[in-house]
Amino acid sequence: MFLMGLFIVIGRAKTLKQIITRSILIGISGYLLNLFRLVIPYYLKLLPASYISSLALIKDSPVGWQLFLIGDILQFASLAYLFCALLYRYIAFFMPITIITITVWWISPLTWDLCPGQLPCTSFLNLFIGLPPKVFFPVFPWVFYPLLGLVSGCVLRLQPSRLILAGAIATGLLLIIAGKLLISTEPVNWNNNFYRQGRGGTLLHSGISLLWIALFIGIAYLKADNAFLKLLNFLSRHITAIYIVQWIVIMWIFRVYGYNSLGLLPSLMAALISSILSFGITWLLAKRLTSKTKYEN
Repeated sequence: MFLMGLFIVIGRAKTLKQIITRSILIGISGYLLNLFRLVIPYYLKLLPASYISSLALIKDSPVGWQLFLIGDILQFASLAYLFCALLYRYIAFFMPITIITITVWWISPLTWDLCPGQLPCTSFLNLFIGLPPKVFFPVFPWVFYPLLGLVSGCVLRLQPSRLILAGAIATGLLLIIAGKLLISTEPVNWNNNFYRQGRGGTLLHSGISLLWIALFIGIAYLKADNAFLKLLNFLSRHITAIYIVQWIVIMWIFRVYGYNSLGLLPSLMAALISSILSFGITWLLAKRLTSKTKYEN
């Protein structure tokens, strides 16, 4: 999500039509993924009963429809991309974008009380302020990360490229320290759920993301030609397709492994098997698409 905001700034400029179309396509892909990873496996009885119970579904509403409407990262990405791309298109200045980013960071925990637990939220409202299991990536606070990417992109356009790695490391460390200190002063319920963190948790995760990105910037500087870097390059080019394929693979073999029933070693084996299947299927699809394109040309 941070990189989404960053590449809105340093990538190719998009027309208004391109921005809206891309946002809609991302949103559609999110609900299509729900269909293939949740709804269809549910009706084929591939999902463990314990997993269905953990979703806290409403008894009087069709299960399939509730599964279809679950908000995940693609639904969030659709809204976040639309907001950030339009923001940068019409306000492409560092200071106002920074002010908006800080404002979103500050008000995010305050929005969570707009829909108390005893009152029903609409599916659309849940995408903004909801909580798992209905929504796993609510706009507040997650939109802070692509907004931070916008701010970083504006900074990069003003700074020499040789400072990118050092700046990412320094900023990441500062955000982690500030986040840890702030968490200790916040209500406990602000930081007891990974998917909806308070101000401190949001800064902490931002710092971790920057350090993680700095690691791969450092790896890229090596400019080595080996199997590991080739794998990273493949993953970066097909990350959305891999995400979609991987979720479908995991959910369709879910019953084989069960829900929260594996130890450490079996969990690692399950992750390895699902990853090999996901990467392999994506590689075959990409190869087929490339071959088809060459043939048509």
